[in-house]
Amino acid sequence: MKTISTMLAVITGAGIIVTTLAVLALAAVPAPARAQMVTYTCEAASPFAVGAGVNVTLDSACARALRECAVRTPAGSACYVTRWWVNY
Repeated sequence: MKTISTMLAVITGAGIIVTTLAVLALAAVPAPARAQMVTYTCEAASPFAVGAGVNVTLDSACARALRECAVRTPAGSACYVTRWWVNY
């Protein structure tokens, strides 16, 4: 069973803070039948901006999406992961 951390990016006067809010258990993602590249895509949004990230790990893809959203979001607002999926 795979797990994912729900992450939150908040922009403060000192910079971007990415924190882990909770750990959720997810259904196992089936392994590919043959060796192939599996990547994850993650999207994050705030009322002011969106961000997207693609990586071979879900945590890195979501961290990238949160960073992209956070740099376009005013201080004091938050970006949240809105959805993610597996690219086979």
